[in-house]
Amino acid sequence: MASRSKVLARSCLSGCSALVARAKPSRATRSVAPSGRRCLATHAETPIIRPHFADVHPPREKTELDKLLHAVQKKNSSKIRVAFIQWTDVLANQTSPLHAGAIEELLNVPAPTLSEIVRGLDPFNSSDDAAEGLKISAGETQYTATGKFVDVYGARDRQRQVLAGLQTLLRIRSSLVPFTLADYEIAMRSAGAAMDFHAAREFWGNIAESGLQQWRTTRAWNEFLKAFFMTEPLYYQFDRARVAVKARDLYRNRNPLDRITLEKLDRQRFSINALGQEPWNRSLAEMDKDVMRDLRKRVQDRGYRAHWRRGLLYGLDMNEELLCTSIKAFARSSSLHAIKELIFSSYYGIIIENDRDPTQTTITGGHDFPEDSPLRPTAALLEAIAEGCGAMSHIALGMQLVNFISHRYSIPIPHSVWSNLLNWTYLFASKPFGDARRKLGDWASATQRPVDVMHVWEAMTSPSHGNITPRFEDYDIYIKTLLVQRCVVKAFGAINDRCPWRRRPSARHTPPTKG
Repeated sequence: MASRSKVLARSCLSGCSALVARAKPSRATRSVAPSGRRCLATHAETPIIRPHFADVHPPREKTELDKLLHAVQKKNSSKIRVAFIQWTDVLANQTSPLHAGAIEELLNVPAPTLSEIVRGLDPFNSSDDAAEGLKISAGETQYTATGKFVDVYGARDRQRQVLAGLQTLLRIRSSLVPFTLADYEIAMRSAGAAMDFHAAREFWGNIAESGLQQWRTTRAWNEFLKAFFMTEPLYYQFDRARVAVKARDLYRNRNPLDRITLEKLDRQRFSINALGQEPWNRSLAEMDKDVMRDLRKRVQDRGYRAHWRRGLLYGLDMNEELLCTSIKAFARSSSLHAIKELIFSSYYGIIIENDRDPTQTTITGGHDFPEDSPLRPTAALLEAIAEGCGAMSHIALGMQLVNFISHRYSIPIPHSVWSNLLNWTYLFASKPFGDARRKLGDWASATQRPVDVMHVWEAMTSPSHGNITPRFEDYDIYIKTLLVQRCVVKAFGAINDRCPWRRRPSARHTPPTKG
């Protein structure tokens, strides 16, 4: 230190350039005097404060919950479902090394945050489903790439995984803050999209177990009924054949069939089942039972009449949406009498007579409703009539009801109503539904043929019914029906007239004529 002081002093006396020396942490600091003369100065030791990093943790990898919350913040529905499934898989897997940490994170998630996560799983707001609105049959899953979208039961595989995740969340969070009523509604929608009506009933019971029984609303009851009776196209996987009332489903103890007819229907059913490789459209609990074997029941908890009484005893407000759901639910068991008496006669004052003979059917009456009445008919009622009557194969009655209500309440008939009637008519006019219905006997009200498809097409495109412009799916049914009727020339004419894009590739590949 002495040698350094001599050097610095000599530099100061000789007038050389200033030298600023850095002080060691344990030594005195040196500074330059404010005067023109440069010299050394000693001061008391001033400790230098340095930041300490002892309490700072190293950056950690993002957990599955972090990825899910990031997707929720970005409102990216395509990533929300993927992240949710990955997160709940860790929660359900007790052997995973991340299980304990994931459970601790879940228990610390606030209720509003959890509700926001559940809200992002609404199946009706799914924009990332590549198979949205696509009907996938059992044969298509065996021979095409669409089989990756569904499981062995024919339900959307993604929806089944989301439902399993929601059940895991409910099981873990049951001891803490339970789901809200809106969360349970979305959970019941997920159960319906996964074709699991047992899960829908479980969620409905959990509402009462969570102390929210007195807060049950008409909307929540309606969501439960939709999922339990598969009344929405999303719930029956956009495949009308899954919920169509077959001829074999009409057999009951109060309405028995003769032995020969019953054996014919059973042989047809066994032949169809023999070609199936997977439990397609079967119940999860009982794989030997088709879904419609439960839906067709009229008694006990599977019958809708008991649920109809329960809804009245709950004291819930009746509105058009609940009545529309009731029409579809009664149609699952082909309860046409209940639809006529309990809904149309009691709430709308519409009297339907002679429904077994379409040529003799009369529809009269109709209450007047104020503009703000929750029961006032709208286009939704026409949709429910087309869906309910179509599923029971009462196409003629459905068309008459749609026309009557449209004229009585001045409601324009939308394209979706006519398209729905056309699809149901084509389904029951084709095999195996048409053959099975004809084996029951010549029931004019419930037996469809290709000519009936053409009648619906003519009514759909007539100016008196709004002159509806058919879409591609409607033309597909129309052209296939023409081919069944051996009207090949007319079918090709429809293709050439309505599909101009077909002519352009043909003209491009046609060899030039020799001049």
